[in-house]
Amino acid sequence: MKIKIILAVDGSKNSDWAVDFLLKIPLAEMPQIRVLRVIPQRKHITPFLDSVYHKLYKDAIQEKTDKDILSAETQTTRIVEKLKARWDDVESVIEKGHVSDKIIEKAKEEMTDLIILGSRGLSKAKFFFLGGVSQKVATYAPCSVLIVKKKIRTLKKILVATDGSGYSDAAVTFLKSHFLTKEVSATLLNVWDYPVTLPQFALEAVEKKHLKEMHKVAFMVNAMCVAGEPAEAINDIAHRRKVHLVIVGSKGLTENKRFLLGSVARKVITYNNSSVLVVRRIEKQNTI
Repeated sequence: MKIKIILAVDGSKNSDWAVDFLLKIPLAEMPQIRVLRVIPQRKHITPFLDSVYHKLYKDAIQEKTDKDILSAETQTTRIVEKLKARWDDVESVIEKGHVSDKIIEKAKEEMTDLIILGSRGLSKAKFFFLGGVSQKVATYAPCSVLIVKKKIRTLKKILVATDGSGYSDAAVTFLKSHFLTKEVSATLLNVWDYPVTLPQFALEAVEKKHLKEMHKVAFMVNAMCVAGEPAEAINDIAHRRKVHLVIVGSKGLTENKRFLLGSVARKVITYNNSSVLVVRRIEKQNTI
């Protein structure tokens, strides 16, 4: 069964990083990729203009939109050709509307497994901060989301945050199911944030639990168990080990049928300087 991927692009260097990142992912299966470009829809609200100038304004907006669509077609065609050098099932999709809403809507329609998009870069404080689009998609998408934060030469070193919950189990399962085992090395990180210090034998038990499952599928993997605040520890170790990708699990459906990030996942994607994959665990499926 193919993994369904939406690659959201906008013509920026950040989305170019996302394209390159996708090409470097050692996928274990042939994907179905939809290269999605959303043209922001401008509303024709000009109450202070008379009918003549309103029409001129409306026509100018339409002309700008038409140019944006032509540019988007050229850009997405180039990306599709680049991706087709590796995979066959790649198509471009151009939509008009609110960017983040359209990405989320398309993911629901296509029953997408993974959305990939770029995020804007470093601030003066030397932390990554999510742009409006990537932040909203990461928070409300109905599937897993990969936020690419910088250009990488290779994708080899992965850090997977685990805490024994079903959410972190889903993160490990995603890695096992969709990545080629011999192409990457993974560190399974368990952060113990309780006030009581774990004895050594307990730490070893935690490590063995995670390692046993991964070794079954021949992953190159090691385990760590540290004490501290989870998000801070994940970000610190990812930085010190210079990992290419951090994988975290996140909570499932809420009553309003939207996914919400847990506090740890939110802090990791906001402040980590590595690209971050947030894996969703669907707790229930609602039918309409």
